[in-house]
Amino acid sequence: MGQKVHPLGFRLGITQPHLSQWYASKKYYSKYVLEDNFLRTILPKKYNKAGFEKMKISRKIEGHIEIVINAQKPDILIGKKGENLEAFQKEIKKLLSTTNRALPNSSGSPLLPLGASSSASALSKPKHSEATVGISAPLRSSSSPAGVSRAPKPPNKNKVILYVIRCKNNASSIADFLIENLEKRVPYKHVFVLLKKHL
Repeated sequence: MGQKVHPLGFRLGITQPHLSQWYASKKYYSKYVLEDNFLRTILPKKYNKAGFEKMKISRKIEGHIEIVINAQKPDILIGKKGENLEAFQKEIKKLLSTTNRALPNSSGSPLLPLGASSSASALSKPKHSEATVGISAPLRSSSSPAGVSRAPKPPNKNKVILYVIRCKNNASSIADFLIENLEKRVPYKHVFVLLKKHL
């Protein structure tokens, strides 16, 4: 009857490649999945005028990320001559470090997001647990309760390799072209002739 199949999921490994390519142990798998999802949702929202078409993420070793971004207007991301490429890389590193702070650490206690009060959550934790020794999030206030030490700020060890590729004929640009001409009441046969010339 009418079985519906996801258009990308049905073709993965056959005609379409995976958009994330890496292997990880149990310790890092959930962290990497959340980082990939975070990057795929935040970057297109932040740079929506760039026209993101595809983002491939691959990791070969721990702390090494290779990101290939296909965008319609890469000038918005890296500048006309690539002068903003290092700034864009630093911004991605900063986004990844904020993601890592919000993820659970190795002891299993969740790290607090930036701006959250950590003293209230530290006092509500049970004292008899041996796994929790201190607070896993850095304290904001200068005065800390007795017996609680500040957690050191984790170093930013992520090495980001970034490739930004221009897409000439992506689906969103073709759709914008069609919509723009049809809104101007151009006959659809003329629109298709113009589209063939445009491609």
